Amino acid sequence: LVSSNQSQGWVRHTDQVLEELQELLSASENIESSSRGFVLTGDKSYIETFKANILREAQAEGSIEELTTDNLTQQRRFPLLKKLLAQKIRFSESVIDLRRAKGMEAAAALIGDGPRRQVTGEIQDLVVGMQDEERRLLAERDAGATRQLERTKIVFALGSLVGLLIALVAEWSVRHENVKRGRSEETLRDSEEKYRMLVDGVR
Repeated sequence: LVSSNQSQGWVRHTDQVLEELQELLSASENIESSSRGFVLTGDKSYIETFKANILREAQAEGSIEELTTDNLTQQRRFPLLKKLLAQKIRFSESVIDLRRAKGMEAAAALIGDGPRRQVTGEIQDLVVGMQDEERRLLAERDAGATRQLERTKIVFALGSLVGLLIALVAEWSVRHENVKRGRSEETLRDSEEKYRMLVDGVR
């Protein structure tokens, strides 16, 4: 049971990593879209959305780093991912500052910058690679959990059968003992009767 629960726990762990990776990618995309929205409209509500998504990204980043401490492959990718995400945030902040200082046209020209698109593409490629690794692990762990569950069922079935056999043997043993006791008591009564008859005869 402990082993089966551990297998199921690893499956849930992998699902959680996949969820956090998706959350990270979503937050990163929203950071970019909210900064672009501010550049195009000047609406300050986009700034609040921008800050909220930075917080979302930081939380997802921390969760992923903690959840993948057992996976050396993922830990090797993580420093580069953190670096790229920080670059994207700095770029988005510079776009917002430029919009405030020089207006929409100057900021809009910066949005179309090639390096920004390259960073975004690298982030997506890294996250997709990490998701593929987790899906591979999920398939392995799910198969292992299924095998462990089958073993658990077999153990329960065999345990129930052994328990039933023990109960039957115990019942037979008790009955056999009772029969032996009954015979002993009957023999003792016969002996007592013969002894009384002998005593009566002597008298």
